[in-house]
Amino acid sequence: MKIELTRKRLCHRLTIQGWLLVLFALTMLVAVYLSVAQRFLAVSEPIDTKIMILEGWISDAEVSQAMQTLKNKNYNFLLITGAPVTKGGALAPYHDYAELTLENLKKQGYTANNIIAIPVKLVRKDRTYASAVEVKTWLEQHNRSPAALNIFTSGAHARRTRLLYRKAFGEKTEIGIVALENPDYNPDHWYTSSNGVRVVLGETIAYLYALLFFHPGM
Repeated sequence: MKIELTRKRLCHRLTIQGWLLVLFALTMLVAVYLSVAQRFLAVSEPIDTKIMILEGWISDAEVSQAMQTLKNKNYNFLLITGAPVTKGGALAPYHDYAELTLENLKKQGYTANNIIAIPVKLVRKDRTYASAVEVKTWLEQHNRSPAALNIFTSGAHARRTRLLYRKAFGEKTEIGIVALENPDYNPDHWYTSSNGVRVVLGETIAYLYALLFFHPGM
């Protein structure tokens, strides 16, 4: 009996023209991503509502942008969310970004009683979703069932924030979103700075994870 250890097989390989076509297609995909990624992630679609949410972890410059936008708005509540401060906590009088941002606003003259800090417990993942749940819980405890609310957050984080708030609140509440300009990089040329690359690539991956794999209760 003849034992065969090898066998001839017909296979197709790319020609030079084929490799050039593949390279061209990849180049076009990268070019499209570079031009649309930031704009896609940093979506701004605010809606008419009396309840505003401000993510307290964003930079002071972005908080100032939000307050400028709200200056002439007639809103019932501005709820500031924030997870615990994870560095220098023993030295700071405020242990979470919600209280820290609230006190910062008070120092700037924003003393309205309708600006409220909502601290969020430390979680290892899905922090934005945890913030959304805390906001929903606070509203329910105060007999509020809003038909709509607006969220102010940092640039490329916006689309994921809106998605996770929708998952937390369900279909009964319409979620508006305002993407504030991240001062750490030029949004039109985000790929020219390390901060821009880190933020946009990171938010792209995080958004795809939240869209495809994250489900409440996981």
